[in-house]
Amino acid sequence: LARTLVELAIIMTHAVFADYTRAKFGWDQKATGYGMAFSGALSVLVDLGALPVLHRMQLLTELPAGLLGALTVATGLAMLAMSHTAKSFMLGLGVLSLGTSLFKSALNTLVMGCARRDEAGVVSGAMDAMEAVCRVTAPLAGGLLIENVSVEAPPYLGVGLALAGAVTLYEVAPAQHKQALLQGKTQASQQKKTA
Repeated sequence: LARTLVELAIIMTHAVFADYTRAKFGWDQKATGYGMAFSGALSVLVDLGALPVLHRMQLLTELPAGLLGALTVATGLAMLAMSHTAKSFMLGLGVLSLGTSLFKSALNTLVMGCARRDEAGVVSGAMDAMEAVCRVTAPLAGGLLIENVSVEAPPYLGVGLALAGAVTLYEVAPAQHKQALLQGKTQASQQKKTA
């Protein structure tokens, strides 16, 4: 559920990207293509550069990384909604890309780590199915919001969804992860103590 809420916020924003940039900044197809390429390149840089460094340094374990990712997604979406220039919009895209990569990486690890070995395939399939549902509903919701509310409505709704996802994630997280988070300990330090 937590992943679905955040995923819906992200996919809805990507689904209305062309309409949003055309209405707000007057971008043509070429400029929109560059913007989407920039967003994709940022995601690759975060996935291949920032995330491995964070994992190697053991700065963030799954629950803190997931919560930080969801909050960063909400921040990026708020920046997109409030942007008045292409430069501030691109900065918001960068923040959104960082949050998306952080959240997805953490959630995949956390969910698969909670699943029993014999149900890993079912759990993985369920996550893929929920993402597929988001890919169907997000463009429809985003388009309706732009048409009936405002061009900023999809990212603003996305902020609410991402925050709801963060709260949901914390509420349903395993007790040991919450305890480690509240005590400010990393999973690695806990493992050293138990060893």
